[in-house]
Amino acid sequence: MGSLKPLIVAPDGGTDINAFGNTIQFKLRDEDTGGALTLGFAVVPPGHGPPPHVHHKDDEIFVVMKGRFEYYLDGETHVCGPGTVVFLPKECPHTFKCVSEEAGEKIVITIPAGFDRFYERCSEEFATGQPDFGRLSSIAREHGYEFLTGK
Repeated sequence: MGSLKPLIVAPDGGTDINAFGNTIQFKLRDEDTGGALTLGFAVVPPGHGPPPHVHHKDDEIFVVMKGRFEYYLDGETHVCGPGTVVFLPKECPHTFKCVSEEAGEKIVITIPAGFDRFYERCSEEFATGQPDFGRLSSIAREHGYEFLTGK
């Protein structure tokens, strides 16, 4: 088991981080898993989602719990409702948007960990009220992500 300790996170436990108009309550962060994975519960308001992007270092898994999300990947759009699992291997360009009338909710897992640190850095930029896309792109590159907007 190494230096990692078993962990139970209460329903109201975790760290809420806001960026890109979404809130992710990170239940398992980089330090909790020894870098193995990150797990969060995301709440995405209607019409919201990130710009098209690529993860160069991690695989991403979404489990839709509430609402509907439109995922764009491999040149196709897919509408996904509760119970849908979406696996996005690294290097897969993608984006998503909540297309339901109410906020969508989903579980977000990245393997290996690190997405939590990226999201936290972006939240600092969004906290200014007017995030600078150039600065967000720089933060993304530092963490192995790339925004595809404008390409």
